[in-house]
Amino acid sequence: MKPSNTPFRSDLLKSDDPGAWDDVIRAAHAPTMMLLIEARLGSRLRGRVNSENVWHKSLLAAWRARETFAGPDVPALRRWLTGIAEECLKKRIRRSAADLRVLKDGRPEEAIYAGPVETTDPATVAADRAEAAAMRTVLNGMPPELRYTVWLHEFENLEPQQIADRLELPVLAIQTQLRRGLITYRHKLRTLKNRSAVSQS
Repeated sequence: MKPSNTPFRSDLLKSDDPGAWDDVIRAAHAPTMMLLIEARLGSRLRGRVNSENVWHKSLLAAWRARETFAGPDVPALRRWLTGIAEECLKKRIRRSAADLRVLKDGRPEEAIYAGPVETTDPATVAADRAEAAAMRTVLNGMPPELRYTVWLHEFENLEPQQIADRLELPVLAIQTQLRRGLITYRHKLRTLKNRSAVSQS
């Protein structure tokens, strides 16, 4: 789901203020980013690699490289962060292979020490995880043609014409499908969140 009421200012990335960085990450919408990373894992890696861990590693890498971002808006920010996440994922896969070799060679355990564990606010992590799970549930419950159109628009930030080009369908058909899909997606997500809020109170 695209974040609402969160203005994006690219100058915040140049700031050393952690509060400014929080605003940037809120604009990117962590649950959306976790699902984007999960989609890139594919079925083979999904059980072995945690998308949430990749996302948090990506945030650290993005913080270090924040001065290199030059995009104008949230879609550009998400593309940049997704690229960083893909690099983190590649490193994670390479490291796993190296770890297996180390274990096979019988070298000391210290050889595979990965450094200190990065942490973040537990309440935020829990909320992001719950929202990502709700979004995943709603998407998986939608008809395939609506799900894919919504995914391309809401998560991959493609415009209706770009979706039409990719799917080789008339743009009017995509606009109709997208309208139906977004209404369904947003309604079901709101219903699921409300149900969850009632059960927690």
